[in-house]
Amino acid sequence: QRDEIYFFDLGRYLDWGYVDHPPLIILLLKIWAAVFGRSVFATHMLAGVCAVASVAFTGLLARAMGAGRSGVAIACTAFLVAPMQLAAGSFVATTALELVTWPACAWLLVRMLNGESQKLWLPFAVIAGLGVQNKWTILLFGFALLSGLVMTGHLAWFRQKWIWLGAVIFLGIFAPNIIWEVRHHWITIEALRAPRGPLLAALTPWEFFATEALEMNIFTAPLWIGGLCWLLFSTRGRPYRALGIAFVICYLIMEGLHGKAHYIGAAFTMLCAAGATLGDLWAQERPQQRAWTTPAILLAYAFAGILVAPLAMPLLSPAQTITWRGRMHASLPKSGDALPDRLWPPLADMMGWPEMAAEVARVYHALPAADQAKVTIFTTNYGQTSAIARFGPQLGLPDAISAHQSYYLLGPRQAGGEVVIIVGEARGILAPHCRTIERAGYFDHPYTRPFENGPIMLCRDLDKPWTELWPSLKSWGQD
Repeated sequence: QRDEIYFFDLGRYLDWGYVDHPPLIILLLKIWAAVFGRSVFATHMLAGVCAVASVAFTGLLARAMGAGRSGVAIACTAFLVAPMQLAAGSFVATTALELVTWPACAWLLVRMLNGESQKLWLPFAVIAGLGVQNKWTILLFGFALLSGLVMTGHLAWFRQKWIWLGAVIFLGIFAPNIIWEVRHHWITIEALRAPRGPLLAALTPWEFFATEALEMNIFTAPLWIGGLCWLLFSTRGRPYRALGIAFVICYLIMEGLHGKAHYIGAAFTMLCAAGATLGDLWAQERPQQRAWTTPAILLAYAFAGILVAPLAMPLLSPAQTITWRGRMHASLPKSGDALPDRLWPPLADMMGWPEMAAEVARVYHALPAADQAKVTIFTTNYGQTSAIARFGPQLGLPDAISAHQSYYLLGPRQAGGEVVIIVGEARGILAPHCRTIERAGYFDHPYTRPFENGPIMLCRDLDKPWTELWPSLKSWGQD
């Protein structure tokens, strides 16, 4: 998968930060691979562990809110069958860890709302600190939770020492990444503020909500919508109203910033837990109906999960997945002006990397030996670069260079400009700088992201050294 091979390659360049994310996922995957190996199964096992933990914390949240065993089972099942969760459990990405840290923090907060010791701010801070070393979006979640506490009258908490000791712990864990950002002139902020490409086209408010509903599984919408209403308006849900307010803040800010819908997917764990608690409290007052309602809901959710799992996980062949999507009448997320994907992007990002590296190798080995000795492979995006790093050595390829995302900071290294193999859409940028440029190969995979397909060009004699060209090649696009 695109992100996995990227993370593996960045593991060769360990640091306290990267352009597009903090360092925790890189370090964790490197340690995991050292223990369990780098096979696809071993790698995906890490994602599976994270998925189990996120479902477990959803259940703990429901239990802390007052749900019994039936409510806990419903909360866990509802979140388990969300396409976003199914996908996150299928490959390693920052989302997989995010789906653990957010509900873990919410669970600790609910325990404090239930009257437990304020000392729980200390483990809260540790988990939040690890979360921010995985992905900065937890800063939004933390801001939303603290705002919820202020808006629900918990100002006395801020006069106790534990929340401030927690803040010190959080900042201590976050500090190395902050220092790295300062040393690199806040390059992550620069990347976040860069113009959006067509693949990140802004969604309208309705499209944003529809995407959230699809990624959470539309069949469970009554549960999490009911959970939000229970948190915001119910007398019995009032002790946990801060969580409902936090969700609304996260949702409105992310929608206003035109962020990706899954960036706040972890916040839905709170709504699943609240909705299941609401249902369980209702069932406790109707014991005769409870005997059949809980099994019926669990069976319905399981059926819903079976329907959507092939769309979110690599369970079927690509052709079978497309056929299944047609039978389900399921649409893919909006992708702006880009050519339409045939598979959901997380699945499409698993396709074509060995074949792309093989086509680059064919072009490389067709060159005279003298040219091979001085060739530079320049790729457009991090997926292509890391694919060359992953599959290139056994094909006899040198490392590729790229000015995309974290590879930009590595620079052109010792690259020469006499013979350049250009992979991807960067051919349009480099072409004016080539004395000659010709098509030397073509990569075309039916199921990968459409922008990956296209000619592989052979450029000769760049008119400027790479060091001079490098700033103009900088690319912060997300793919």
